Amino acid sequence: MRGFISHQQADLLIAIKPGDAIARYLHGRDVFEIPIWVRGEVDFESAAECQKKSRNIKTDLRRIRKNDLGYTVTRDPRLFDMFYHDMHVPHIKRVLKESAFLLQYEEIKKNMNQAELLLITKDDKYIAGGIILYEKDGARAWTLGVKDGDPEYVKMGALSALFYYRIEYLRDKGFNRVHVGSSRGFLKNGALQYKKKWGMRLICERRGNFVIEVLKPSKAARVFLENNPFIQLRNNELYGMYFLEADKQYSEDQLREIYKSSYIPGMKRLNLCHTSGARDDVHIPYDLQENMAVNTAGMLI
Repeated sequence: MRGFISHQQADLLIAIKPGDAIARYLHGRDVFEIPIWVRGEVDFESAAECQKKSRNIKTDLRRIRKNDLGYTVTRDPRLFDMFYHDMHVPHIKRVLKESAFLLQYEEIKKNMNQAELLLITKDDKYIAGGIILYEKDGARAWTLGVKDGDPEYVKMGALSALFYYRIEYLRDKGFNRVHVGSSRGFLKNGALQYKKKWGMRLICERRGNFVIEVLKPSKAARVFLENNPFIQLRNNELYGMYFLEADKQYSEDQLREIYKSSYIPGMKRLNLCHTSGARDDVHIPYDLQENMAVNTAGMLI
């Protein structure tokens, strides 16, 4: 291991899908295990409550109405072909660039008999779409795209319309929830946060993981952790890990804001961690104590 990890030169060790050699090195050490992907599902009752309470969602719905966005659902193979080549591919390439992972069209064709395509319309034109896949355990939002990858359609509310109309359509078909796909295991991830505002619940999924070990108790390591709260997998349960700034005092309102932005149903708990050792000046509001606690990360960094 010393041949490729230098404790003198690095503050953090980040291993992706650690192989046998790294796994042996990490065994018994204080590390964070972060799922590369976390699954989520949206219960339609929870989504309805979010629509009533969330100003963000209300803004999305006003944009949908203002731009007169509608939808249609089809099983036409020609429209699946159009969706893949004119929506999915250009959108994913624009958003993810060199890290883009494209679903192969053969995979779509193989599953077409158990899928529907929901298309978002504007002035009788198709501007976005997503495939709904029907599986044994329910409906899944499989993949999506925007016409020509055009960000103007996104600003218009095309993806918000896709999320909203998919829920409405599946509810009318008798479903009570939808699997909304997988997101990265970092709490500031845009896709994760968007699904969260609709009431998403996390589901533990083991499809590979990151492992982070703090090698030096440095300022750089602390800043990295403070800026990148994540989901930790421990004993087959998911925990939110939010790192407090070392010298900052936190009011009750600030703690409530952290909870609002970072706790997601399905977590065992949201842990607030100090990177500079134990402190006794952070007091979790009583009504949040079931889902949020203060832990010490001092032994790790």
